[in-house]
Amino acid sequence: MSDMDEGQVKAVIEFLGSFLTISSQPKELTDLSDGVIMFEALSEISLDHFDPSTIGRDLGDNWALKLSNLRKLVRNLEEFYHDVLQKDADFESISLVIPEIAKNSDPEGIMAIFELIAAAAVTCDDKAVFIERMRDTMEHDSMAELQYILQDVLSRITDYDAENAAGDGDDDADSLVFEGEESRDAMASPTKLFSSHIEGDNSEMNEVVKDRDELRRQLQDARRELSSLKQNAAIASEDNEKETKRLRALAEDLQDRLKQVQDELHVAEQDVSKKNRVIEEAQTKIRDLEEKNASLADELDVANDKASQLRKSEATVAAYRKKLEDMGAMNQHGRFG
Repeated sequence: MSDMDEGQVKAVIEFLGSFLTISSQPKELTDLSDGVIMFEALSEISLDHFDPSTIGRDLGDNWALKLSNLRKLVRNLEEFYHDVLQKDADFESISLVIPEIAKNSDPEGIMAIFELIAAAAVTCDDKAVFIERMRDTMEHDSMAELQYILQDVLSRITDYDAENAAGDGDDDADSLVFEGEESRDAMASPTKLFSSHIEGDNSEMNEVVKDRDELRRQLQDARRELSSLKQNAAIASEDNEKETKRLRALAEDLQDRLKQVQDELHVAEQDVSKKNRVIEEAQTKIRDLEEKNASLADELDVANDKASQLRKSEATVAAYRKKLEDMGAMNQHGRFG
């Protein structure tokens, strides 16, 4: 595949912009690196194979989630080619460049996927609708670029055999888009490329197509709303889970803190109990000492009384002794007088 140029990029952007099911218009090739717009475009081709509510959105720089989207896109595209179009392409090589697309928005890889999307659009059952819409919405030079892209990719698409995925199928692939043309030279004109698919259209068919497109648009809007609701529900569920985890962690922390406080309280109670016993023992000793002190006081009073009586007795004895001495002295004096 040749290097990308502005004309090819412009053709890619205008082509994808013609689909009614995309949620936003791409402005540059890197807008396709998450697979969302390409998946949404394919949902208009086959909603059964490409349900846009099943992919991630608003991925930012998260290349891992982009990788998941792109792998699902290529896997479903391969199933659509095999099951519906009965065609095959080099999906294995495309799968190898998916990581580079997710990480670095590889333009060659994006282009490889885009080519198969464009080929699917112009070979599916509703190819006339898509071709007419492209003719009405794309500029002339972009149509010419798209023609060359389709010519190249359709030459590489083969018939698919479930038992033996081989076969040339080149002419059949070309004829699906360029039906009624007799040579590859006729493909040089974008008008000739798509003219065979719009011949015989009338106003009634156009009205039916418009009605169908409107219904598809409404269905896609409903699916996008459902997808948004699912995402909001998932976010709410994730928030609830986070809140539950936070509350659980808080409860565990409070439980641990409560246990710690209970342990500290138990230790404090034991300490208080010990101190109370010490106080009770001290009070008992105090009471014993008070009682002993009272007893000693009583004994002291008795001893004081006895001492007082003894002093009185001693004074009496001293008085009697003095009288005796005086009487003895008088008797002796009388004897010698």
